[in-house]
Amino acid sequence: MRPGNFNPLPLGPSFSSSFFPAWKLLIYAVGLLSLSLLIAALLLVLTVDARSLREAQSRLSLLGVSTSVMSVVLQFADVLREVPWTALLPVVGTLVNILDVIQGRPHGTVGAAVTAALANVTLTGALFALAWRLFRPAHLLRT
Repeated sequence: MRPGNFNPLPLGPSFSSSFFPAWKLLIYAVGLLSLSLLIAALLLVLTVDARSLREAQSRLSLLGVSTSVMSVVLQFADVLREVPWTALLPVVGTLVNILDVIQGRPHGTVGAAVTAALANVTLTGALFALAWRLFRPAHLLRT
């Protein structure tokens, strides 16, 4: 093993400074952060007006199905890379950028990652606004 290579397995990204530069780490971190915020907002919107824990869990099963659909969409990542507007799709653009970083492909750029992250943050803001609107009739939040 070369000095500076912190990846114990030959799979996935190597975190050495020569193979995995800082801009790829930035793409990876921004993508994961924006996706985690989007998923949190989606969870909140789906479960905010559930009457019981069982009802909230049944609504969250839709999110499990959507993760399966995203793995099918990533099978067409080569086609999605060729279309420039896919970076504007909230989840798809980020997943394609993260896939490029993990596979070590040169397609992932900081511009595409920022565009995908902005699309994710925009949808996250809309979902949090919707959750706020759904909270208000229940008088759960006092203003």
